[in-house]
Amino acid sequence: MAYAGAEFAAKVIRALKGEKGIVAPTYVNLAADAEGAAALTKELGENLAYFSSNVELGTEGVAKITPLGTITEAESALVKAAIPELVKNIDTGVNFVAEAYKNDEPRL
Repeated sequence: MAYAGAEFAAKVIRALKGEKGIVAPTYVNLAADAEGAAALTKELGENLAYFSSNVELGTEGVAKITPLGTITEAESALVKAAIPELVKNIDTGVNFVAEAYKNDEPRL
């Protein structure tokens, strides 16, 4: 986990410095790229607030969310099976953060 975090941080820093074409797999808020989110939503058949995908990083953060692309039928079935649990986890996380910041002071 530490190595993955260091790799991701290094890619973010390179992108913030202006290097182009930096792509990293990440769990991302789909609102960061409406066009990429639309393509991903079409593939998933579900409108989610967050999902994990390859993301092109830029100087402003997320430059582009890429769709899943070609996956096997078995992989597609696994993704579809995971979506209901993912929706619950997203709701839990969003509600936790909203509650933590309810009084303008985080209780994390």
